[in-house]
Amino acid sequence: MNAEQDLERAIAEAKSLDDQYETKRVIHQTLMDHYFKDQNPMLMNESEPEKAQALFKKVGEHMQQIFGD
Repeated sequence: MNAEQDLERAIAEAKSLDDQYETKRVIHQTLMDHYFKDQNPMLMNESEPEKAQALFKKVGEHMQQIFGD
């Protein structure tokens, strides 16, 4: 199996285990876009790790507020 097929299988499994998967995915992306604006989170994590980690934490906190998990 190649990495792309493994990823597709993992996504399909996550969807089957959580009926809110798509909702969570959309909200997570919306929060990432909001906090990181036009910056690439992975590149920011390399150049400004403390700032990036603080923003990742905010995204996680909002996800917990919304979904409780």
